[in-house]
Amino acid sequence: VTGKLRQGGPEFDVAVTITDQGLRVPEPRGPVDVAFLGDSFTFGQGLNDAQTFPYIYCAERNLSCVNLGHSGSGTLEQMDILEHFLDTEGWRPREVKLFMLVMTGALMSGNDLADNVQYGIDQEKQMTSTSGIETAKKAGSPKTDSGLDNFRSGLNALMLKIWGKLRYDSNLVRVLYYNFAPSIKVLFSPGVADEVLISALQLTSSALQRFDRIGKKYGFEYQIYLLHPVQDLVRGTSEETVKLMRSLAPDGALVHSTNHLFPEFPQEAYHSIDGHFNIVGSRLIADYLLRQTSRQ
Repeated sequence: VTGKLRQGGPEFDVAVTITDQGLRVPEPRGPVDVAFLGDSFTFGQGLNDAQTFPYIYCAERNLSCVNLGHSGSGTLEQMDILEHFLDTEGWRPREVKLFMLVMTGALMSGNDLADNVQYGIDQEKQMTSTSGIETAKKAGSPKTDSGLDNFRSGLNALMLKIWGKLRYDSNLVRVLYYNFAPSIKVLFSPGVADEVLISALQLTSSALQRFDRIGKKYGFEYQIYLLHPVQDLVRGTSEETVKLMRSLAPDGALVHSTNHLFPEFPQEAYHSIDGHFNIVGSRLIADYLLRQTSRQ
């Protein structure tokens, strides 16, 4: 689907523009300067076109860019997406910025680590090494407690119903709800079995090594940015996530943590129910990227 679309939810009603290549704007103007790679956070779930951090960064720097953000994808699949477009479109960006949504303390859906395990299982026959996949299959799904998962799904549905009833009530009620919903997510985020985490880290490491090879093949520089679910920030576990992720990166790769960007109450930068960046969170990332450029 291309053209103008509408994306709606309890917390947003936004316009989304999809290019002829099936990607979200910005659309490249001539040779590509920068390609943005990631999942729905990079795509800009719940944000208007001009509110996504790839759009803000490229507009303010007057760059020709592409947004390869793909909702529901992990790092393994994102490498497929990147190489596909480099081949089919002939793009040769000067730089690729990879944004990884990661949390090592819990592997809920949307976490790139969990998505990499599932993608690895789905693509087992195409993998050259299956050791990490076999470990994951023995350990089971990244969701380690089906009863808890069912409870969390039911709780989320209940929260949506409550919001539907409260959204037109007083500002005080809305403020209380927005602060309460993220705390529920933090409380009921499931833990993770060691075997699954090991598998997730192995598969993610292989994806990053492939990223390095693709960069050398197509002649671009790259940087890796770690984005965190709100749970990782509220729990105070983001530093452990950063430490583990940096240990997986190829030698010499630039891996940037973004956990220091968020305010004392990081919930203010995320949609309470949906969990993606709101305008505040997206702007924080864009401004960080712009500051990096100004220092170079």
